[in-house]
Amino acid sequence: MKGVSLFASAGTYLSRIGVDIVVANEIIPKRAELYRILYPNCNMICGHCLTF
Repeated sequence: MKGVSLFASAGTYLSRIGVDIVVANEIIPKRAELYRILYPNCNMICGHCLTF
């Protein structure tokens, strides 16, 4: 299953239950960088304003 994580640091273990996060968002830059290291295939958006 594919998913989106809008509070990336809260969803770091979703892969353990079979959710493949393809896009994630995190406001805090240090947390975003860690998420990028842990999940290099995920597109990380660092910031608080998303537009679609």
